[in-house]
Amino acid sequence: MKEKSIDIVLPCFNPIKGWEQQVFVSLQKLQSLMPNFKFYIILVNDGSKQGISEVEINFLKQNISNFEFINLKENQGKGAALKKGFELSENEYSIFTDIDFPYLETNIVAMVQKLEQNADIVIGIRNKTYYSKVPPLRSLLSSSFKKLLKILFKIPVTDTQAGLKAFSKKGKEILLQTETNRYLFDLELIKRSAKADLKFAYTDLTLKDNVVLSKISLKILWSEILNLIKIFLL
Repeated sequence: MKEKSIDIVLPCFNPIKGWEQQVFVSLQKLQSLMPNFKFYIILVNDGSKQGISEVEINFLKQNISNFEFINLKENQGKGAALKKGFELSENEYSIFTDIDFPYLETNIVAMVQKLEQNADIVIGIRNKTYYSKVPPLRSLLSSSFKKLLKILFKIPVTDTQAGLKAFSKKGKEILLQTETNRYLFDLELIKRSAKADLKFAYTDLTLKDNVVLSKISLKILWSEILNLIKIFLL
């Protein structure tokens, strides 16, 4: 069977110790689950002040044959980092996820299968077990945000913020058109994709055990109100 290729774009900001090992281990699992695919890792350091150095990057360069590293000196936000990474993406399929690969590798396999069934963008939907593993405040904020989106937006899904999505080349083109640089990047992406009449597909996501979730800054959430209004007016 002909080998296929897929890009995995990883935004990185102040990662926890051992993150480079997790990238390598997850890639090995994916390779075993998808032996007919060649994986290309595009890592974007979004102005980290700690947790990332030449030691970790050299480890990945030595152990991953297809590895690109982009170093942004100043923190610009997840959306901006992802766009920088996707500008280097050349393969037919592409994925983004968080640096610690928080969801099961089988979830990525399911996403790629849906791309092969002609989906343009595959959205990860966090299942009930996810909310049982996260702090109550985070669960409440997520639930409230989804209710707000249901009221304000005509989009095919309200769970917009899960950090795992997959794209065809058409989907990637829409991603590169987004303007939101931070938290609500995903919402703008989904709204633009819906307006472009792309073909959506969905995959349930299962959070791995012992994943350390980053804290949600209320300051950042408050600053995103302006972006919410801008996206609403698109």
